[in-house]
Amino acid sequence: MPNNRMFLLGMGAQKAGTSWHYKYLTSVDEFESGIFKEYRVLDAIYCPETPRRYKGTMKVASQVLSQNGSVSSSQQRFIHRLSVTLHVQYYYDHFANLLIKQNKKIVGDFTPSHSALAKTALQKVSNEFTARNIDVKPIFLMRDPIERAWSALRTARRDKSLRKDEFRRLGISNPYTLDDDELLKILPDTTGYKIRSNYQKTIENAFSKENIIYVFYKELFTDNSINWIVDRIGFEYIKPNLKNIANSSSKTSALLAKTLTYLHDRYDATYRFVRDRFGSERVATIRPYYQKVES
Repeated sequence: MPNNRMFLLGMGAQKAGTSWHYKYLTSVDEFESGIFKEYRVLDAIYCPETPRRYKGTMKVASQVLSQNGSVSSSQQRFIHRLSVTLHVQYYYDHFANLLIKQNKKIVGDFTPSHSALAKTALQKVSNEFTARNIDVKPIFLMRDPIERAWSALRTARRDKSLRKDEFRRLGISNPYTLDDDELLKILPDTTGYKIRSNYQKTIENAFSKENIIYVFYKELFTDNSINWIVDRIGFEYIKPNLKNIANSSSKTSALLAKTLTYLHDRYDATYRFVRDRFGSERVATIRPYYQKVES
C-alpha cells in the first residue's frame, strides 16, 4: 500500500530544468520546500566522484563554527548541512519531521549529481524513507547531452566556477583563455561532466524503474508535461509560469561543425541508449543533435 507522504529524489540532470521544476513545486500547497533545493548530502557521502563536495561542506561549516559573534541564517544552513552529512540518519529524519511539522505531503532533494549515485546507495535511500513510512519517487530530467554540456560550460563561465586545479592537471593554466569549442573537447571527459551526462547509468541504477518519472527538457515547459507530472506525483494542479526559465544561459555564438562532430561521437552511446529506451520518433523531435545519429 502506498503511503500518504512522498520524497521526490531529483536525479538531475544538471542544466536540464531542475531549478525551474523545483521553483514550480514551491508554489504547490502539498509541497514543503525545506531549507535547500540541493542538500548535497547523498552525493557527498555515497559518490566517490565528488570528494570536493564533502570537503567543501566541512570547510565552510568549520569556518562558521570557529568565528566569533552571531551566526546568520545562511550560515546556520551550512551547519545543518554539516550535521546531516556527518550523521546521515539526521538527513532522513529531517524530511520526515518537515512533513509532520509543516503538515505537508511532499518533500524532496533536487541535487543534480544524484545522477551518479550507485544502485546500492539508491536502495539505501529507498529503505530509509520506507522505514519512515515515506514513499520515494525518483524524477530524472534529461536534456540533449551536447546542449547540457554546453549550457553547463556557459554557466561556469558566467559564475567563474571552472575548476582550475583540474585543468592544471591537463596542462592548462587558465581555462578562461580557451573558447567554448576548445573547452568542449576537454570537459566531457572530466569527472564532473562524465557523471552528469551518463544517462545510461542513471537509468539502469534507478531502484524503481516502474516508478521513476522521466521528463525531457524540451517537453518540460508545457502544460501537457506539467499535467503529466502532477498526475504521477499526485497533487493539485497549479498553472506554471512558462515564461521565466531559471538559470538559463543564452548562446552568443554557434559551435564549429568539427566540435559538434566530436561531441556527437563522444555521446553516441548515450543517444543510442535513449533512442532505444524512449523511441526514435519522440527523441528526434526534442534533441537538436539527435538527427546526426546513424541508425
